[in-house]
Amino acid sequence: GRAGEWKQAVKMLSSMYDHGVTPDLNSYNAAIIGCSKAGQWKPAIQMIEDLMIVGLRPNVHTYAYAIASCKKKGNWEKALQLMRDMENLGIKKNIHVYTAAMST
Repeated sequence: GRAGEWKQAVKMLSSMYDHGVTPDLNSYNAAIIGCSKAGQWKPAIQMIEDLMIVGLRPNVHTYAYAIASCKKKGNWEKALQLMRDMENLGIKKNIHVYTAAMST
């Protein structure tokens, strides 16, 4: 069912490495979207950390979906922290980020 789709997305991202394929930012963003739809903020935030560890730079979309996952579970504090993280990285907030932060 739909609730397990985020797990499949995370598993697929991991299996890319197992098959010698290096995920790019779009791959990570797709997995974060899956987490966002299910309100799974912890794995979404972990993926932001992971992609930075492998040398990728998150973009405004990465953060918009992660913020949406936090808000879906009512985690205002984490959503605001992600917005501060964006500022620290010099990533400009756009309408999608603000909408994600306001939505429930």
